[in-house]
Amino acid sequence: MVLSACSGDAPMYASCGDGVECDAPADGCWHVDLVRTDGSTGEGALCTARCESDSDCPGDAACLALEGDPEGTFLCWSRCAAPEDCYVRLRCTEVEGAAGVERICLPG
Repeated sequence: MVLSACSGDAPMYASCGDGVECDAPADGCWHVDLVRTDGSTGEGALCTARCESDSDCPGDAACLALEGDPEGTFLCWSRCAAPEDCYVRLRCTEVEGAAGVERICLPG
């Protein structure tokens, strides 16, 4: 897992890319490389913000640090129940957090 911040015109929790500035309250376009428990991989970037708890995140979002991130960066992740709850290029994915299993939008 690798996370890095890049700095467009994209709303919070939307996909983004180089040269894109994310709308507030996002504090950057965060790049994510991941391997899911089912062995599938995902790579991409999304607008999000650092957090300390769920209450720091706008909307129905979870404040989580993804396993494998060497920095242990806690970020806001949009919760989802179905694929259509996520922005384009993001996939509704089950993750296990302190509160149990949650579904959040991660790069597809």
